Amino acid sequence: MLLNPMRFVKDWLFDIPPPTCDKMPKMKKKSSLRSFLFNIYGYAFFDSLGFMYPVYMLFFASSGVSDTGASLLLILWSLFVVFTQIPVLFIANKFPRKPVLVISQLLKLSCFLVWAVWPTFWGFALGFLLWGIEWAIYNTVYEAMVYEELQARRRKDLYAKVRGRASAISNAAYIIGCSGSLMIPLGYEVIAGATCIAMLIATLFYANLKIQAKGTTKAKPQVMKSLRIAGATLRRAPYILYLMILCNAVYAFSQIDEYLGPIGVEIGFRPELVGGLFIGALLMRSLGGAMAGRFEKISDKKLFAGVSLIGVIMISLSVVFTLPGLIFLAAFYYCYSIVQILIYARFQHAAPSSGRTAFLSVYSFFEQGTVILSYMVMMAGIALSGGYRLSVLFTGVISILVGLWAMAYIPKKKKLYDRLTSFRSSRHATLK
Repeated sequence: MLLNPMRFVKDWLFDIPPPTCDKMPKMKKKSSLRSFLFNIYGYAFFDSLGFMYPVYMLFFASSGVSDTGASLLLILWSLFVVFTQIPVLFIANKFPRKPVLVISQLLKLSCFLVWAVWPTFWGFALGFLLWGIEWAIYNTVYEAMVYEELQARRRKDLYAKVRGRASAISNAAYIIGCSGSLMIPLGYEVIAGATCIAMLIATLFYANLKIQAKGTTKAKPQVMKSLRIAGATLRRAPYILYLMILCNAVYAFSQIDEYLGPIGVEIGFRPELVGGLFIGALLMRSLGGAMAGRFEKISDKKLFAGVSLIGVIMISLSVVFTLPGLIFLAAFYYCYSIVQILIYARFQHAAPSSGRTAFLSVYSFFEQGTVILSYMVMMAGIALSGGYRLSVLFTGVISILVGLWAMAYIPKKKKLYDRLTSFRSSRHATLK
């Protein structure tokens, strides 16, 4: 295995255990499961190979966009995702998945192309519009397509394994893409061009997919009905609502990712080396994710106290806003990953199994709303101080307050929720 690493990688990617069912569908060679996985993994790699990802905030600054203007661009990006979400739901249910995904990837490619040829505020805004549409399509169509294709091949039991391996491949490509900061001396247009090539190759993997599942329907998606059902359930069960708010608030704190480039420069990094910050952040998040399972049985109050701990770490970073302060940045990503995973798991456990899709739709709207608020907080700090130290301080204070609020109110709602579910369960058993 050590003497032949390519053989090891191949076996790891395409290790397909025996099916759980006795009969397997007859497939043509080109539409085999192995071919499908090859294209999914290829797309995952090249879509994450974005050389522009770690440096686009620096690109904005070098093109004359102020730090406040950069935050406004990020807000517009989130708004584009929100406002295109519902139209995308109708498009995804009316047209076949493959052409929708191919077009969406071409839109993402167009984003970086527009940035290269029109590096102004409005050019960046147009690019984010195109990327926002792609992101909305990805969230709505891609995961559903992967699951449905595995199901069509009677191998939906592989979904978790395929998703995990695709995620690992994406992380590896992301680390390679962080080398984009080393290309800054060549010019940001060169970095954008390299990213366009990666997006084009990702599009080709999409185009090579052999679709077997029938993922379209003539019926209109019951979007508003689903939202009404989810809203009614949230009103009856404030515990789920509060968990949803808390989970999205914690996720919003991670949007410091978008500012890592300029923050790194402000604390003393050379622009060409900021890619190392993104690699370090990814590694610490991965370490935290690997450790999260050890804290699974922690009490709610201790878990919510972790939210306040994140705030304390961010305030410490704002105080030591120099290269030694990177230890606090590493601690932030480690603790954030653990807290976010555990809170989201409790939300998933609390959400009723019926109508889960509707809940996740509402969740995504909350997510973008809290992300926009986090950008506004960062923009306020930048406007007041002209730098990022105050923005990090503001975010830390808000994190502490959110943790205190969660410790004070959510456990009470959980007790009421447990009583309600216990009563319904006993009543259902009695009726049986």
